[in-house]
Amino acid sequence: MRIGFDAKRAYYNYSGLGNYSRYIISNICRFYPESECFLYTPGIPDNTLFREPAGAVIRKPGEGIGRYMGAYWRSFSLARKLDKDSIQVYHGLSNELPGGIQHHPTRSVITIHDLIFLEYPELYKPFDRYVYLKKVQ
Repeated sequence: MRIGFDAKRAYYNYSGLGNYSRYIISNICRFYPESECFLYTPGIPDNTLFREPAGAVIRKPGEGIGRYMGAYWRSFSLARKLDKDSIQVYHGLSNELPGGIQHHPTRSVITIHDLIFLEYPELYKPFDRYVYLKKVQ
């Protein structure tokens, strides 16, 4: 099976979402060695933070706007990249899936860490609530 992971947090966050992402990626790749693991990240700012599992394929933005705007790449260009890589299952590890993924053959799983913005909307700006809601739909 070809499994894709949103690996941004594994490379950018030292605790919390980063620890969770590194744990999930490492263990799925370790306990299912017959699978091919693809790690999608806008960059690797600290190459000592995460040692990828053996055989994992790292994918970063190539040419175009995504190279300079990682958030754009993750949100709007990644679904097409998953198709090109023949990813069968994509795991959004930090509250979001790439835009338009529902129109592609890739199956998806999303980890939602909290929905506090729904429970206490008054604590969030309307635009932030809108963006968070779009990410989890």
